Amino acid sequence: MIFKICLLAALGVYGMTSLVRPQPKDTIKLDRTIPDLQITGAPTSLVLQRVAGSSSVPIGIEALPEIDGQTRTIDVRLKGATVRAVLDLVVKKDPRYVWQTAGPVINVFPKGPKDPLLGTIVSHFEVKNVNREEAIRALENSIEVQKILAETSLSDRTLKSLPGDSEYGLPKFSLDLKDSSVRSILNSIMLKSSSKSWVFFRYGARKDSFSVLMH
Repeated sequence: MIFKICLLAALGVYGMTSLVRPQPKDTIKLDRTIPDLQITGAPTSLVLQRVAGSSSVPIGIEALPEIDGQTRTIDVRLKGATVRAVLDLVVKKDPRYVWQTAGPVINVFPKGPKDPLLGTIVSHFEVKNVNREEAIRALENSIEVQKILAETSLSDRTLKSLPGDSEYGLPKFSLDLKDSSVRSILNSIMLKSSSKSWVFFRYGARKDSFSVLMH
């Protein structure tokens, strides 16, 4: 009888602790409140960068290329909204996109086909004591990325200063990743470098140029 009472008490305590179990970190960040977000006539990628900066929730963005030089813009005017509510509003205003969590990161990408470059799997990516710009260059110079760039005649046309000119003071870090996609590696670089967002987009008449910007 005493054993049964102890067992029931233990089960009761377990049930109570399960009710107050801490929320996953992803949920906590999505429920973070942005006091005031007032954006008018901005490209979706820029809106998302503002969301990342205002909430300190890192966001990786695969932006759709412009069509005939026309950039689609949206308005976002919210006060006291959660990150989740803002993201839902953004993809409602621009339904070409979807969003999902990837660990502590939010990824936003097209609802249709994804860019094959970002889906490229790198068998082993390792960098030591580098900043984010050096890490991105190392990623672009990986065997797997170089192969797809050559096969698709794709070129990086990111507007940058000479190496070192604009990198002073950027935090250094190391990474050792295996069998990871380019998208996932960019997420890791963003986290390790304490950056707030990255944006990938193609441009040019034949969409054969691309840019990767991390802030």
